[in-house]
Amino acid sequence: MKNYITKNISKVNINDLLNFYKVAFKSRHPIFFNNFKWFYRMEDSDYEPIVIFEKGKIVGHAGLIPEFIKFKKKNYKFIWFTDLVVLPEFRKTGFGEQIIKEWMKICENKITFCNDLSLKIFKKLDWGESFAISRYIKPLFFDKIYFKKYLHKEHFKNLKVFKIDDKIIRDILPFEKKNEAEDSAYILRDEKWFEWKFLKCPFRSNILCFEYDSQYVLAFLDKSNENKKLNILYATEKNLQKSKIFKLIQIWGGENKINLIWYVSHSNYSEGEIFSFITKKRINFAFKTKDSALKDILKSGLKNSQGGDSDIGYMSLL
Repeated sequence: MKNYITKNISKVNINDLLNFYKVAFKSRHPIFFNNFKWFYRMEDSDYEPIVIFEKGKIVGHAGLIPEFIKFKKKNYKFIWFTDLVVLPEFRKTGFGEQIIKEWMKICENKITFCNDLSLKIFKKLDWGESFAISRYIKPLFFDKIYFKKYLHKEHFKNLKVFKIDDKIIRDILPFEKKNEAEDSAYILRDEKWFEWKFLKCPFRSNILCFEYDSQYVLAFLDKSNENKKLNILYATEKNLQKSKIFKLIQIWGGENKINLIWYVSHSNYSEGEIFSFITKKRINFAFKTKDSALKDILKSGLKNSQGGDSDIGYMSLL
């Protein structure tokens, strides 16, 4: 590993990058290769993912997504750590840890949703951790029964389902301002964030907007396997699972042959429902910052975490 070098992704020969992605992302590599600039929000930032070379060959990759986190009226520039990949024959040789160390030099403030193996490396490098964020799955076999729709008939007819557009983003933005809290750290979702995440999304045709009684949910319809799944990327309701719109979306899903609804939430807002408890899976959240006050608050996780954060809402595509 003495001869390794790292490069920003824009400095890498495009064919070399494609060949690496063919191995790293296998059957899904065309989706990722054709859209990596969107995945990494490269149009809005000078920050770039990096790759690591050994004797002229790409052997590892570390992605990133630029973000702002707001805490006590101050905006902190952060980067999400994503897509740590090392070729199989170069694993357990130190390349994973080394590329993380090089990646950490890019920005002072860093966050990630990561697996257990990556978390061990981050902890060695003095990252903090929190287990307050979880992924939930709601199975819809009960919601395919007609009587449930009958019980909510008057409400269900007022549920609107449509494609996302500029107007809906403008309607949603006031909710983000309303949900800001002085005593917690939260992802800053401004107009540019919504424009990138949804309006410029290469998979925009699969994104649905649900509206009911001034409540909004944006969801990705995942048809990548035989079990159709609705990935909720964003909701204006903090406590989504107890909201009226969530109940109506379940009925809509049952009628449209959706098998599962997938969503992410902070534990403060997702407790008390039997299926949520059974299908709940903790997400490892790790962070690194020199700001002591921010470090302390991040131990409680990001209160407004949702499925659209980082890349987890689209992981089934990769």
